[in-house]
Amino acid sequence: MKSLDLHHVSYKGVTRDEVSGKWLAREAHEDLMPMCREHHQRLHQIMDGRKEFFGWDRRRATIVIVARMIRQRQDTA
Repeated sequence: MKSLDLHHVSYKGVTRDEVSGKWLAREAHEDLMPMCREHHQRLHQIMDGRKEFFGWDRRRATIVIVARMIRQRQDTA
């Protein structure tokens, strides 16, 4: 069975402990999106690699990109 990645739709609730330097994740469930590793990596390639998404709200960019990925998959099926 394959595992799922969790994509952060927002980083609200994610902080770094000042003493230990460890990341603390206390985000709300709605701020996480389960995705297979392949699609999660593709999402980041698009989000981080295309100027059209620079400066966008992370949640909005995620929704637009995932919708495009779904549409592309449907078009090839």
